[in-house]
Amino acid sequence: PTTTIHAEDLQAGSSYDIPKLTQQTYGKGRAADEIIDEGHFIGKALGEGLNGYRPIVELMNTNFGIYGMAEISSAGNTYATTGGKFNMPMTIIGAGGTAPNQALGAEHSQPFHAYVMGIPGLKIGTAASPAAAYGLTKSMIRDNGPCFLFAPVKMMKEAKGPIDLGRCMPLNKAALLHEASPETVKSGKAVTVLTYLHGVKEATVAIDAIREEG
Repeated sequence: PTTTIHAEDLQAGSSYDIPKLTQQTYGKGRAADEIIDEGHFIGKALGEGLNGYRPIVELMNTNFGIYGMAEISSAGNTYATTGGKFNMPMTIIGAGGTAPNQALGAEHSQPFHAYVMGIPGLKIGTAASPAAAYGLTKSMIRDNGPCFLFAPVKMMKEAKGPIDLGRCMPLNKAALLHEASPETVKSGKAVTVLTYLHGVKEATVAIDAIREEG
């Protein structure tokens, strides 16, 4: 009962159905349908985290978090300054990254992860599949420090797949999505690609083309 969630249009599921049915299931006390003021409800979550709760903030598009930068910075710095001795749990989730070939406009296409990567004490992750998003979110909610999960805006409405409801994914490890065969590695033709957000989709799509070229 200490877990709460804050989002705009929460009753309607927000833009990507992340907080869908939370208010109907847990009530208005734990699932707050917020006003259009990210600094306001990120600040509310900050206060909850400092007082024994485990708040979740859903931002629709993470770029809107720029209006709560002071609060996000305060959460990370509070945790870092005390060496983790002062618990500051808070999980921020939303669509992020740029969106090539989509008419989202400048305000929706800023790489907001570049803004927050320099904040001490803040754990940042990205997920390019439903399973990764679910597993990382479970781990972030249970973490005693502030966490930020970015999901690729370009894939939010098209990515589908099974999830393991009982799995918490590690926050300090990357996922191996495709592995070259031993024969390819031995021949020296294997390529290592490190990427994130919609880059995962682009790299995955390129696999067949690479195979065709040998």
